[in-house]
Amino acid sequence: MEFESEYRWPGVTYNAIRVLEEVPQRYPFRSHIYRSTFEVSGFPFCRRIELYCIAEPGKRALILDTGHPDLCGFEALDGVQKTLRIPWSNIEVFLSHFHDDHDGNLLYCVQKGASKLYSGPTQIDSRTLIDNFLVLSSSVDLKSDSASSFIRLVAAGKKAQTCTQGSRIELHGGETLSIAGYHFDVLLTPGHTSNHLCLLDKSKKIFFAGDHICDAPPGCMQYAINDHLVARYLESLAQLKELNLQAVYMCHHNPLRGSFEINRFISLIEGRYETLVIRARKLFADHEELTVREAAIVAAAHYPRGLEGFPVSTQINRIATIFGTLEYLYDLGLLTRFINDEGALVYRRSW
Repeated sequence: MEFESEYRWPGVTYNAIRVLEEVPQRYPFRSHIYRSTFEVSGFPFCRRIELYCIAEPGKRALILDTGHPDLCGFEALDGVQKTLRIPWSNIEVFLSHFHDDHDGNLLYCVQKGASKLYSGPTQIDSRTLIDNFLVLSSSVDLKSDSASSFIRLVAAGKKAQTCTQGSRIELHGGETLSIAGYHFDVLLTPGHTSNHLCLLDKSKKIFFAGDHICDAPPGCMQYAINDHLVARYLESLAQLKELNLQAVYMCHHNPLRGSFEINRFISLIEGRYETLVIRARKLFADHEELTVREAAIVAAAHYPRGLEGFPVSTQINRIATIFGTLEYLYDLGLLTRFINDEGALVYRRSW
């Protein structure tokens, strides 16, 4: 059966820079880590995709995130069988999180016969998630097929839910995955998403970060109250700096080497969040209190058509990011909050 992705990105082009190139290791040792890099044009969320596979050629492989057919095709996935000579029945898939550039080829892998899928917790009742978010954020008027599809896509793990329960193993952090001489602790690392996962080999000080460490504007899309994503994210980053990591592999950036370079990069991210707090406080310069939607409107006021000038999916993205930011200011004690008669959260400045 021919694979068709549910969500397509027409007009996006990509160029393969490397496909299943083994990461160098000090002679005579082999890393057994295979890297594929794609430059992407026309995709709104990234310009580069890095896919990794840990493999024992001819025996077994663990694919880390799958990419998407419009963003990187299938070459890196099919090459595990063709180039590394590993049958799909011996290939497992690990998803760091449920965003389209990471799980867009998931069903392709399942249809090919991947033996196991590891993922974080999925939001089973996605309809409740969507309805609650739209009410809390004072955005019920945005309810549409487009809004629902976007939230399911980025928050609910819809693709993972369609996989058979026999092949999908839900991870919550604390588990161990071993392959090719590596022994990875599974870490639940909320921030970029509420169910984001990373892999850490403590003895080798190697960290597969997914999008947990990412060169991107600050902010966490939050869809549920009390997720505290920004606070938990920054707490996790501080803990990573204590591990003396020697290699970090990310999904949209070149690998980082050595604890000095790694910690400097993490400090850069932390600095951006300090700036985020300053900017978020300015939203309340002329307003004593704001709903999430109102705060998103104020934040987008410098655009020619404001928040409403964006497609519904982008509006939802921006509202969810503002939600996460306001919750962080609440966690810091800079805002108080209450729920109004319409069921929407209202944030009030406390300075």
